[in-house]
Amino acid sequence: MNKLVNWGHWAVAAFLAIQGILTLWNIALVFPPAWRRPDTLTPSTGYIMVGLCALLFACAWSIVKWRKWAHTCTFGLLLLDSADFVLQLATIGWAANSARFAFESAVPSLAACVWRVLPTVRTTLAQRQQMA
Repeated sequence: MNKLVNWGHWAVAAFLAIQGILTLWNIALVFPPAWRRPDTLTPSTGYIMVGLCALLFACAWSIVKWRKWAHTCTFGLLLLDSADFVLQLATIGWAANSARFAFESAVPSLAACVWRVLPTVRTTLAQRQQMA
């Protein structure tokens, strides 16, 4: 297997796991104040955050196991993450937090998207699906 394919798949899985941990951390910070003041957090926002956290962890584990659905779902999540950065850049402009957000989320997302569309990654994924 090509080293770029193998190391890239571990890097993408680690990136998704880190995003899942950060989402879990955000849930831990947001939910306790919401228990004291229920009007600060809508139930749908909480469910979306928990669902996103579970999806990130499931995608990270499935990327390690070379599941095709995880590669497709991860590609969509990472494109949404990159689009979120572009939208924030267009509406808010470049601020101090934008630089931090760019290096924490947008740059790794774009790198993972580029890795996902490489021909060697697609052929490796197709070969693994035929073997399964």
